[in-house]
Amino acid sequence: MENLAGWSVLTLGACSLLLPAGFQIFLLVLAAGAVGCLMRPSPGVAAPSVLFPSLVMTLFGIAWIAVAAWHGEFHATWRLVWPVLLAAPILWVMLSARPNPAWFWGGLALGASGAGGWALFQVVVLDVGRVAGHDPLHAILFGNLALMQGLFCLAGLVWGWRQTRRVVWCCVLTMGASLGCLTSLLSGTRGGWIVLPGLLAICWIAYAGWLTPRRRVQIVVFGALLAVFAVATPQTGVQSRLALGVEHVGHYLAGERTVANAARLELWRGALMLIGDRPVLGWGDAGYLRGMVELSEAGRLDPATANYWHAHSDVLDAWVRRGALGMLVLLVIYLLPVYLFRKGLRAHDPERRALATCGLMLPAGFFGFGLSYSFMVYTVGVAAYAGWFCVIWGLYSSLPPDAVYSGSSN
Repeated sequence: MENLAGWSVLTLGACSLLLPAGFQIFLLVLAAGAVGCLMRPSPGVAAPSVLFPSLVMTLFGIAWIAVAAWHGEFHATWRLVWPVLLAAPILWVMLSARPNPAWFWGGLALGASGAGGWALFQVVVLDVGRVAGHDPLHAILFGNLALMQGLFCLAGLVWGWRQTRRVVWCCVLTMGASLGCLTSLLSGTRGGWIVLPGLLAICWIAYAGWLTPRRRVQIVVFGALLAVFAVATPQTGVQSRLALGVEHVGHYLAGERTVANAARLELWRGALMLIGDRPVLGWGDAGYLRGMVELSEAGRLDPATANYWHAHSDVLDAWVRRGALGMLVLLVIYLLPVYLFRKGLRAHDPERRALATCGLMLPAGFFGFGLSYSFMVYTVGVAAYAGWFCVIWGLYSSLPPDAVYSGSSN
């Protein structure tokens, strides 16, 4: 069971960005392992480690389904949120089988490197403007999810450095971090670039205390040089994308309130108007689309907003479709990892600290990405969040409390 769980964790990280419905497939495979765990004794499974996070994730799914049923949209919402209902079996598998964390870090590095290789192929061979994955992983989803995996690899470097084969692990994780971030650049995901400093700040808080003052200065200078290079090099597309964003916002603030100038700002304005009419129960999926059309026909919004099917903001989209309850439970699952991993950022054990850093970057990243785009309207977005959370928390909970590093044979 340990090896089977390990292979599932490896493939979750290695293949989810490269295969159609990859996140969903491997979550089902990992959850199916619960059958095997029930067939053999599993000593040492801490019930609170499974029950509390599983309950929170399940309540999120049930709340969204209940609101959807009120609006007569049960089946559509079920297809969206079913991954969170797998939290209990996945956590049970992780805590019963206790796979080696090397499976997790290796899968992340392979997946981020694979995404970077696919992105380079699209740019060099296919000559595409913005790289993307298989449907529904369009440029924004693909770029931001690859960025998350790349930053997870960055957080894992301290773990890799403490392994027996430190050179191999550090090279593999560095490649994953570099190619994951490169994928984000080539995808043109401006929302990810805006969130990036905050995610790097979490890494800095976690590890800066282990660095000498000289090393801290070197890292800051190196990071600044990389940022300047990314913006100054036209081939990355960063310069043009940032300039276009600034230009559009300027036109919008000057009174040109059209989708052509700033689609997100116009969509947010429309969502806020609809929320003001139904703040408690929301409008449902069909009601939201119908409401945006009515606002457009009344001249209160640019008619082009009718071409967009979500609000380009997770919090606003959850509120306008699923009411105050739907919005609040979304915030709760963002806060859940913050509560669970908060102490691990100061752990003595580098393995525990690395996992805690990933656990805190996960909600920070998804919340940040969700400020300018709606990730939780896609099954792949819900599956990625739930899957990464369950795997990271399962590995973290399997470690002894306040463990002090004593070496590894990986």
